[in-house]
Amino acid sequence: MNACPVYRHVGGHTYGSVYSGPIGAVLTPLLQQDMKEAGQLAYASSLCGACYEACPVKIPLHDMLVQLRARKVKMGLTPLAERAAFKSFQTAFGNVTLYKMATKSAYYLQKPFISKGFIKKGPGPMSGWTQSRFFPMKPKQSFRDRWEALQQELKNAPVVAEAPEAPVNKGGKPHEH
Repeated sequence: MNACPVYRHVGGHTYGSVYSGPIGAVLTPLLQQDMKEAGQLAYASSLCGACYEACPVKIPLHDMLVQLRARKVKMGLTPLAERAAFKSFQTAFGNVTLYKMATKSAYYLQKPFISKGFIKKGPGPMSGWTQSRFFPMKPKQSFRDRWEALQQELKNAPVVAEAPEAPVNKGGKPHEH
């Protein structure tokens, strides 16, 4: 249990069950047959796999937690805001044109929140994140755009002739002049 970074940080009592840690996050919803309340435990994990690495019998707890999360989603037990956010992501990331428009508009939408190159007080869902850390601003030019420009620049660059190789003697060493 102490291998789990979440368990180390919050302790066992926050799991609300006699089974704590990653194993409790898997067992409790199944034993209580209550995905609505106990199913929240599946989210009390970073899914880093430290529990798997520490387990002497290699129980894939992180995989089981992902399956419990999926079950909760299929049952429609996730908050409406979460479902709407993931539907929006699916739409934007599933369409190249929408994705490009969203990434370009993000640069301009972030401007009211930027201070010295960082978003220090984010709106809505970002507010929790930015309470204890800064969020870097999105650069004006995306990596994809920069890469395309670099490829174009390299394509148009003049070819530089390579220096001839130094002659080598029978011992594999260059001749000395």
